Amino acid sequence: MIRFTGKSWALVATGAGLVALGVACDPPPAPHAKRAPVDREENIYGILSRGSASVANDLIENRWDLGQRFPIATIDEPITWTEDPFQDRYWRFLFYSLRPTSNLLYAYYSTGKTKYLDKLASILKSYAAYDAQRLVGPPYDRTRFDYRHGAAFRAMVLVNTLAKLERSGDISPDLASSLRASIERLGTFLAIPMNFDPDYNHGFTEAAALALIAANYLSLPSAAAWQATALDRLSSLMVDSVDADGVELENSPFYHFYVLSFAYQINRWARRYGVPLSGDFETAMRGMVPYATFVLQPDGSIPLAGASVELGVENLDPAVYQDLAKQFPEFEYVYSMGASGTPPTQRGVLFPVSGQTFLRSGFGSGPSDVAQETHIAFNVGRWRTSHSHLDVLGMDYYSAGSRLLCDSGLFTYDPGPDYTYFFGTPAHNTVVVDGGNQATSGVVTAGLAATGARWAYQSGSHGLYPGVVHRRSVLLLEKDLTLVYDTLQSDAQHDYAQVWHLPGGYSTSIDGVDTSGLAIDGQPRIVIRQALAEGLTLQAIEGATDPMQGWISEIYGNKVENYAIEYHATASTRHYATLIVSGHKAQGASSLSATVADDGTLAAVVCGGTEPTVVTISNQVADGESITVTSAGATCP
Repeated sequence: MIRFTGKSWALVATGAGLVALGVACDPPPAPHAKRAPVDREENIYGILSRGSASVANDLIENRWDLGQRFPIATIDEPITWTEDPFQDRYWRFLFYSLRPTSNLLYAYYSTGKTKYLDKLASILKSYAAYDAQRLVGPPYDRTRFDYRHGAAFRAMVLVNTLAKLERSGDISPDLASSLRASIERLGTFLAIPMNFDPDYNHGFTEAAALALIAANYLSLPSAAAWQATALDRLSSLMVDSVDADGVELENSPFYHFYVLSFAYQINRWARRYGVPLSGDFETAMRGMVPYATFVLQPDGSIPLAGASVELGVENLDPAVYQDLAKQFPEFEYVYSMGASGTPPTQRGVLFPVSGQTFLRSGFGSGPSDVAQETHIAFNVGRWRTSHSHLDVLGMDYYSAGSRLLCDSGLFTYDPGPDYTYFFGTPAHNTVVVDGGNQATSGVVTAGLAATGARWAYQSGSHGLYPGVVHRRSVLLLEKDLTLVYDTLQSDAQHDYAQVWHLPGGYSTSIDGVDTSGLAIDGQPRIVIRQALAEGLTLQAIEGATDPMQGWISEIYGNKVENYAIEYHATASTRHYATLIVSGHKAQGASSLSATVADDGTLAAVVCGGTEPTVVTISNQVADGESITVTSAGATCP
């Protein structure tokens, strides 16, 4: 019998491991003198040895707290192992992976109180009895026990739990034997090729779980073959899931840290316990650190680009990232937000295979200064996987201490209108053609990457709308001042909409075709100015449902209204010259004037920065592309 209980719905930012876990962890307690076995070869992922005493206390009362996304479900014993109270696959993933039981293991070893051990044993006995009689094999039930990713985590939970309980003498021989049988069945299941996801991040845990079983149960007849299979899969995953430039294939900052966290722990475990993982795995894992260095915004958070949710350095596993910081001084600087390490010198960085680009005004001179810098994430790379969003030439803009223009984030993987919107082009800061989505295949080109004394520049183009070429140049002139130049070309007329998304909680103030984004205090934090205003119409859309527009999701499964600013024009060829002004500059005088020559050359005068500036962009994303930035001859009103 299942009952539901209300609870606080405070939205919390959680890290890569904790998002998957679905619960917050208590701070590590003082170790219990008698118990608390340390992690050995039975555990790869540190999250499985952490937990929450409050969640464990709920489990004692049959109250299953699987995170902020769900009300607490009361599941009376005996557990039927068919539970699905919310008809939600993420809840099922957490429940059938047995990961909530890690809280009981944690609470028992933290306190020595046998009530936690007794409840853990009761759940495991129930599971083992059910598992012993259930049919395993095609057709698989991918909704519960045969979901590949959930089965892998279940294997990790069982290996870790059984080994620790055996070491501390806290498990009966009968239960230990039953769990070993379940672990062996999981090894058989995970070894089958159709039960492995070779294309993206789930595969790392699935392969690691198989390696974990093999390393801990060497006497099993298939252990050697399982280890060989697992290690081969892990080596292939690093080649197939991480580009040659070190960027995780899904073009998602969140999943990049997710994979880096797990890959680091897999490599550390293998080296520590003599598992012969290829040295190429470690080389590729270390190659992921430069992207982790430049993708972090000045406050230590990630952009909401692609399939990402809220994530900051405070949520990253310190056992992983403090160690990486010691090895990579530039990463240490951004990870510590300027408190230690070596400031990077590159203010414009293009990762050429993935097409991920980062422009930055600087790296500050210490913690009090770092967070005020301007950071732009700009995508000039093609669509990659089913987890990628349709966001080519999209950009995220952070400045003056906060996110100011942001993609809409990841809300759901379940098909439906929400999925269509959050994965679609209108949910991103790019140009939408005829209200539709970019294609998943077509020509995408990275243009010129250049930097000057204060500025950083990147351009790119795509042909992902039939018969239309979109070129975009992004020029970060200085802190809080950015010029964006869009060119749309076609032989036929189209509705072009240059779209900008403000953060949740912001309101708007419109003056002609200029838009101010106002924070809660009513002060402008960002101003969007258009120089080529003739023929432009402006729409500010918040929380629309038909079609969807004006939504943001920072936490998976939770969406809130925000403002989408759409600048529409009907034309065959159209140019946009856009000035983005933020921070203190947004509250002062600024202006943009621009002309476009017949060959597409942009000549613009920008006012509102340190000094008036003339910008010329020629041969946009073409042979001979050039940019000049000078104060010579510039005058302002």
